[in-house]
Amino acid sequence: MKKVTLKTATALALVTAISAPVLASSDSGFYVGTYLGAMSASNTDTSTINPPTNPGTSTDYKVKGNFRSLGLKAGYDFNSMFGAELRHSRDSGKIETNGQGLAVDHQTGIYGKMKFNVSDSIELYGLAGVNNIRLKQAGLAENSNKKTINSFSYGVGAQYNFTNSLGANVELMKLSNHKHFDAQSINLGLSYKF
Repeated sequence: MKKVTLKTATALALVTAISAPVLASSDSGFYVGTYLGAMSASNTDTSTINPPTNPGTSTDYKVKGNFRSLGLKAGYDFNSMFGAELRHSRDSGKIETNGQGLAVDHQTGIYGKMKFNVSDSIELYGLAGVNNIRLKQAGLAENSNKKTINSFSYGVGAQYNFTNSLGANVELMKLSNHKHFDAQSINLGLSYKF
């Protein structure tokens, strides 16, 4: 089911990126931006060591933590309603609890974007796409500590445009809903449209 969702999201983002230039209008154009994020993440790992009370069984362990992100984004607005965006962030922070650890290294995502202009200065938007998250450490020391997670990702945001080119935004993002790794963030950012 998750593979179908991931493939569908990837196909949707690529079809939007390829076909939407046909819909281009005077509101179209490239933009770049940066953002700071506060991410909450959790990782579930299964121990392969036999617990002394139940030999021959395995146990799931979960570790949670909060991380900081600094990211860059680049996108293209095809018209006043649709766009596509590429993001990359470096993440910092490490949690270690009861022999488990969680450390996020970086993430890269591609998103389709749907916008709604509330006024000349305010726009609301939604994002949906695929996010690739690289974990430097995930789970128990006895298991493989490095992981790459590919997951469907989505979010909502609001942007205030100071001028036709410069805007500030706030976002709520679901970065991963993978069965072993769950992450969400709140982002504050700036963007500049050419």
